[in-house]
Amino acid sequence: MRIERPERLPHATHLGKYDWKSLTAERTTTQGFWFALDLVERKKDLTAKNVYGMPPPIFIALVTTFYTAMYADAIETPKRWSSPALELHMQKTRNELPKSAWKRYWQVVDLVISSLRNNQTLAAKQADELEGVVINARP
Repeated sequence: MRIERPERLPHATHLGKYDWKSLTAERTTTQGFWFALDLVERKKDLTAKNVYGMPPPIFIALVTTFYTAMYADAIETPKRWSSPALELHMQKTRNELPKSAWKRYWQVVDLVISSLRNNQTLAAKQADELEGVVINARP
């Protein structure tokens, strides 16, 4: 499994007052990767066959992909994730993935948003809005 560098992926170049920056894209991707490892570690066994119902490498790749895609599509880092951007991302991803892959991806996004809420990375109002989008996108 290989995760592409953010600058090699299609991405927005300018949205509103924000410009896409390679350094921020790399930082966001890295943040997603380490957050995924943290979530796996909470399960206490990095060698487990499955975490959150999927093999650890798949789980880590999906979390990292989510972080990368939100920055690529909306030029938003987790602290700035907005419900309109998440809604567009979820619609796009749902249309692109097979049904079984969409279920896994949805599960990962749901877990990421709730975990970021619990560790207070996201403001309560922001988390409520994002969780509403996730619930509405349920497979």
